[in-house]
Amino acid sequence: FYHHFASKIELALATFDHIWAEGRAEFVACINNTALTPPQRLAAFVDGVVACHRETFEQEGKVYGCPLCNAGSEMGAQDDAIRTKMQDIFDDAVALFAALVAEMPGQENASRETCTD
Repeated sequence: FYHHFASKIELALATFDHIWAEGRAEFVACINNTALTPPQRLAAFVDGVVACHRETFEQEGKVYGCPLCNAGSEMGAQDDAIRTKMQDIFDDAVALFAALVAEMPGQENASRETCTD
């Protein structure tokens, strides 16, 4: 792999970018589905995550969880570049959730800060 990446860390960072790009695209498609109300979009997202884990469990007898969370919590304590990458990804996810929450009735003034308090 050293022909494509200078280090294992660079390989990990590229992997995280790839996983997040795919996951983010699915997440954005779900939360931007204006055929549903904002609470229905949130429920659809949660239902999709549950269905994914259920399918994995039925096929493999295990639930692995989020690869980004798992790798980030383990490797982020050991490497600043990985910790920074995970923080950027999680900040992006929080911003997407905050935008969805801001669309919900009674949450017109919601912001990233109010969603993380």
